[in-house]
Amino acid sequence: MDLWDARFVHELARSFRVIAYGNRGMGFPTASEKEFSIPLFARDASGMIRCLCGGKAHVLGWSMGANIAMELAIGDPEKVDRMVLYAGNCGGPRSVPSSPVIEELLSSPELTREMVVKSMFPPPEWNDRHPDIDEYYPRSRRATPDDVLERQLEADEVWEGCHDRLAGVRSPTLIMNGSEDLDCPVGNAYLLADLIPSSTLIVMEGGGHGMMYQFPERMAMDIASFLGKGRSGGGKGASRPEL
Repeated sequence: MDLWDARFVHELARSFRVIAYGNRGMGFPTASEKEFSIPLFARDASGMIRCLCGGKAHVLGWSMGANIAMELAIGDPEKVDRMVLYAGNCGGPRSVPSSPVIEELLSSPELTREMVVKSMFPPPEWNDRHPDIDEYYPRSRRATPDDVLERQLEADEVWEGCHDRLAGVRSPTLIMNGSEDLDCPVGNAYLLADLIPSSTLIVMEGGGHGMMYQFPERMAMDIASFLGKGRSGGGKGASRPEL
């Protein structure tokens, strides 16, 4: 939850009541021994929307969060008004796999925070202009236990996907991807745009998996425009829809 770019979130909050939450076991939320799965995480999101948002909300998911959002929109469509899928994929054998560069990186026995962060921003010129990762990439206030993180990653890896079910998505959907994303190659975005009936696609040139750190204000304005709010948003005291 801490890793969302503050500039990005604050820009969205000009127009929306923004509710961020952590997946079970990630950071502050606790986790039981129940087997993790993408459908389980979607049910968690559904329960949160029911309790906090009056039963319906716009839904924004990043990476695995986008996959959870798709499961939510398919399995519990009345909870989702509009949906934004940022660096998501349909899962299963029909999705475009991560670059071998990412697989090699994650298997490194000497993996560091800096290595992980820089893998999100593949254009070398962008990394050269931003050598200090602490200037743009936040630190989490609470570490996730290694075993819980492994369970999270496994849940995403074994997800059977939703390729054959995406035609049933009723929510208008914005699909966003960086052209240089190594973790979720842009081919996934084109595939989602073909499969989801009422969808809009934005590909950000030069963007990596962490493009919200690269283009926070631009991304937020594109999302607000799609959701029906201009930059001015709801002023003080105004009613703002949930996101």
